[in-house]
Amino acid sequence: MENAYVLQLNESENQHPELYLCFCGYGECAPGHSFGPAARKGYVLHVILEGEGNFYVDKKTYHLQQGQGFLIEPDVRTYYEASTDNPWTYIWIGFDGTKCQDYIKKLGISMSHPIFKTSYGPELKNLITEMLSHSKIGEYHDYFLQGYFFHFLGYLAKELTVELPYKPNEKQTFYIKKAIEYIGNNYVHEITVQNVADFVCINRSYLCTLFKNELGISPQKYLSDFRIDRGRDMLSMSDLSIESIASSCGYKNPLVFSKAFKQKIGMSPRDYRKEIWSNNKKQLESHKENH
Repeated sequence: MENAYVLQLNESENQHPELYLCFCGYGECAPGHSFGPAARKGYVLHVILEGEGNFYVDKKTYHLQQGQGFLIEPDVRTYYEASTDNPWTYIWIGFDGTKCQDYIKKLGISMSHPIFKTSYGPELKNLITEMLSHSKIGEYHDYFLQGYFFHFLGYLAKELTVELPYKPNEKQTFYIKKAIEYIGNNYVHEITVQNVADFVCINRSYLCTLFKNELGISPQKYLSDFRIDRGRDMLSMSDLSIESIASSCGYKNPLVFSKAFKQKIGMSPRDYRKEIWSNNKKQLESHKENH
């Protein structure tokens, strides 16, 4: 069972065809509560406020907990269930529109990487609470709901902001942001620094200068670190093979991935997974003892 509060909107009356809210909700799940397997019509984002559970999609399993979230895309069969020992509480928003895919890509979320992190759980919960209070029909409520919806996406986008060591000029910031956006959307492919430079329409040397001046690292180092961070997330949240994770992070050769991973993290991907899963097991056992 699930103690849930849901707001369902009439999609036929929406006035924002590019991107609009379809529904939202808040749920406190009972141990083992599940949904699916099922496919949704539009997009759905879940954010976990407390507890933990599993999300299954495309033959992959992700173990998720507080501060994490997952994306469900249209017509994709998914299944998710709350932990039997520490069931999750989560919020969700469902949305659709002609520009949905563009907005989702800007958040750095996709079918190849449907999991994300956020430190704004309380703020997002407050937004959902406000949205649930606007359940009446009328222009007034429609505009408020659309505004809260964009606030919700804004908090998720804020996590992707790169903190620069000093305030660069506006033109340089544009190139850096576009380069980072391109890397976030294409890291799963075998892209190079030259590909990034071509995308933002500047030469490779100038791109390297901008990265080193504004971020303190080269674009190659940024790309490598980004891929390894994604790999680290997948190692801790899924049971995919090292080969599959390497491929999902843009490494054709898993040995190259393992070498780069060890160089950055200080241990092999296999040892890292063992350590993370061992720590998770200890935390679960501790939770059981305390309850």
